[in-house]
Parts: sequence; structure tokens; C-alpha cells
Amino acid sequence: MKKFLPRKSFLPTFQQRFTLLLLVLLFAVLFLVYASVNPTANEFGAVISSIKTKEKVVALTFDDGPNEPYTSQIIDILDANHVKATFFIIGKNVEYYPEVARKLLNHGEVIENHSYSHSQALAIGDFDYDDADMAQLAIFKATNVKPHFFRPPHGLKTPWELNRIKAKGMLTADWSDDGIDYYRFSASQIAENVLRVAHPGSIILLHDGYGLIHGSNRSETVKALPFIIKTLKVRGYRFVTVPELVGTTPYLD
Repeated sequence: MKKFLPRKSFLPTFQQRFTLLLLVLLFAVLFLVYASVNPTANEFGAVISSIKTKEKVVALTFDDGPNEPYTSQIIDILDANHVKATFFIIGKNVEYYPEVARKLLNHGEVIENHSYSHSQALAIGDFDYDDADMAQLAIFKATNVKPHFFRPPHGLKTPWELNRIKAKGMLTADWSDDGIDYYRFSASQIAENVLRVAHPGSIILLHDGYGLIHGSNRSETVKALPFIIKTLKVRGYRFVTVPELVGTTPYLD
């Protein structure tokens, strides 16, 4: 008599389903982290981190100011080298150093919005993201200009944050070239970090401040800046502001 063996089930076991679920969740978490913190990621909305060009142009940017005496020292170096830069300034720091914000404008630098409180938590939990509005108001009161560009604190992006910035008529700008000067690197290491990856269309990230800490030490960045400028000029690069790089206006009407 012919024996019939039981058919093998092709349905996944509980353990297999559980493993698959874990893998899907892990992939989702990795994707969210990448889209949130990678400065070149555009998954949550349009973010300008560089432009595609064959022209040897780069944009120097400085975050977290105004912060004395380092913001003024950087202005002096830029003036001496006939270079203009873009400063992404924090609203609370503008309220503390309004004269320095005006000094940036008077010297031909471009000032843009880097939030009011420099808080990552607000980017995650504040779905209206009023922090950018508060920064706009603080900057306008001190300088009579309304920035066209916004840079998220620590580069952290969320879909609702980027949507709110877009609704305000602003553009979001991150970077493609990080000096990593927020760590305790020497001036030579900061310069190496910048020069190693600089390319046509780069937006370079440096810092003239450190969050809301007034007087935070940016002396190594100040020391590195002349060498960065000189080396890039020798390589044939020209320095422009972020609005010039993008081809738009620095301020809203």
C-alpha cells in the first residue's frame, strides 16, 4: 500500500516572522536616522548641501554665533582675505550680541537663520516649529533683515520641520564639507578636515560659536581659517555666499 507523506508547510514559522519583523523595524530605524542626521539627505524634503558645478566655487559657512570675540576675529580674517561668508546665527545669541549681528551685515557677510534656541528636541516634538519664527523675529529686530535660509540645529531634520520652513518661504541649507571643529581638534586637523573633501560647489561647515555658550572657545577655528582660505585660493577656488552659490536672494522681502 502506497504511503503518503505529509506535505511540508511553506508558511513561515513564528520565529521566522518575528525575525523578519525585526529586520523591517531595524531597516526603518536606520532609514529614519539617516534621513534625519545626514546633511546631504533629502528624503524628508529639499535640503541644499552643495551644488553640482564644474566651476571652482565654495561657500564658507559659520554656525552658532554671534559669539565674541571669535565672530569679530573671523570677520577680520575674511576682510583681510577679501572673502565673504554666510553666518547661520542663533536667535538667543543675536539678542545677547545684537551689535555683532549688525557688524556682520555692515562688513558684507550674509546672516541666516539657525533657530532661536538651538534645540534638537523642538525639531522632533514641536510640529508647528515656532522656534524658527522666533529666530526670524530676533534677527529682524537686531538687523532689519529676514533670512531666506534656515539651517537645522545640529543638522537634525524632521518632515514637519522642513515642511514648516518651506511654508515660510525659506530654504533649508546644510553642508557637504565638515571641519568638525565642534570637537577639540587642532587648527591643523580642522583645516585638513575641510581641505580633504572640498570640491566645486561645496558648502563648508565651521563654527564661530558653540550653541548658547557665550564666549565658547573657537580659537582653533580662527587659527585654521587663514590656511583654509589660502590653500583653496591656491587650488583655484573662489569663495561665494550660500545665496550666491544657489543663485537666489539672501533675504526675504
